[in-house]
Amino acid sequence: MKLLLAFVLTFWISLILQADVQEVGKANINSILIFSSQKGLNSGIYHFKNRGISLEIYHLPIRYDFPSKSAWNYYIKGDLSFSRVSVSQHTLQPYESVIAYGTSIDTYIGGLGGGIRYIFGHGFSASIGGEILYSRSAVKLGEANVQNTVKNLFGNDFNTNLTYEFEASLNYMDVFNEYKIYADFEYKLYETKTNFSLGELDGFRSESSVMSFSTGFETPSIFDFGTNYLTFEGRVYEYFLNGTVVNTTGVDRYTTMSGTMYLYVPNQYDYIERFFVEVSSAQSESIEGYNIGVGFSMKF
Repeated sequence: MKLLLAFVLTFWISLILQADVQEVGKANINSILIFSSQKGLNSGIYHFKNRGISLEIYHLPIRYDFPSKSAWNYYIKGDLSFSRVSVSQHTLQPYESVIAYGTSIDTYIGGLGGGIRYIFGHGFSASIGGEILYSRSAVKLGEANVQNTVKNLFGNDFNTNLTYEFEASLNYMDVFNEYKIYADFEYKLYETKTNFSLGELDGFRSESSVMSFSTGFETPSIFDFGTNYLTFEGRVYEYFLNGTVVNTTGVDRYTTMSGTMYLYVPNQYDYIERFFVEVSSAQSESIEGYNIGVGFSMKF
C-alpha cells in the first residue's frame, strides 16, 4: 500500500512539474519575437522579476520590400532565432506549484511570411501580414526538492511547435527641419500549437498578443566623410501584452528606449543604403532587459 501511495505521489508531482514547464515553454516560443528587436541581427537578455525567469535571445529578422511604382507594396519576411529560458530562482507559478532552480528551455525558430503595405500619402501608410514559424524546444529540469523523483521529464528530446503570427500596423513619417519624425502603431497576435511526447500533455494551444505605440526621430547628418555620413535615431516604445506570455512572465506592460547609429553609404553598394548599430533597454516593475543589434537596410 505504501509503495502504491509513493508511486501515485511521484506521478502527481511529475504532472505538476510538467504543467509548469509547459507554461514556461508556451511563453518562450512567443517571447523570442515579442521582446527582441526587429531591425537586424541582435542579442538580448531579459529578467522577469516577478517569476524568477531569465530569457536570453539571439535573433535575425529579415525583411524585403519589393519595388513598386504604385501605392501598394508587397514584402516578404523571415526569422531565425535561438533563445534560452532559465529559472534563476525557485519560482511560483500562478497556480502555486514550483519550477526548480536550474530548469532551462532551449528553443530554435525558423519562420517565413509576408504581407502588403499601402501608402496613403501625407506620410501615412498601413501594413498587414502574417508568418508561419516552426520551432523545436528542449527542456532540462533542475533539482526540485523531491529527492530526485523527477530529474528530467523530457530528457534531451526536442518538442516541435508551430506558430502562426498575424500583424497589422499604421505608420507615420514626416520631415521637419531635416529631422525625420516617426510615429507607429503595431498589433501582433501569436497562436502556437505544440506537440509534447507525453500523452497527458499532447498538443496544447497558446495565444499571445502585443500592441505597441512608438515615436521617435532621426537627425540629419552629424558627421560626413566623403559621400558617407552618420545619423542618430532615438525612439521610445510602449508595449501592452496579453495572453499566455503575461500569465507566465508576469509582464503586461513595459517601455523600451532605443538609440541607433546609422552609417549611410549611398555610392558604395548597389543594394545597401545604410548600416546600423542599435542599443535598447526595456524597463518596468516586472522586467529588466537589454538588447544590442547590428544590420543594414536595403535600397530599391
